[in-house]
Amino acid sequence: MIVEEFIEKNILNFFTILLSRKHLGP
Repeated sequence: MIVEEFIEKNILNFFTILLSRKHLGP
């Protein structure tokens, strides 16, 4: 696995969690 791909997936997951938190949280 390429390091860049791993980082990109982590960034996407991070942003997805932030967005879901903003929608669900206060």
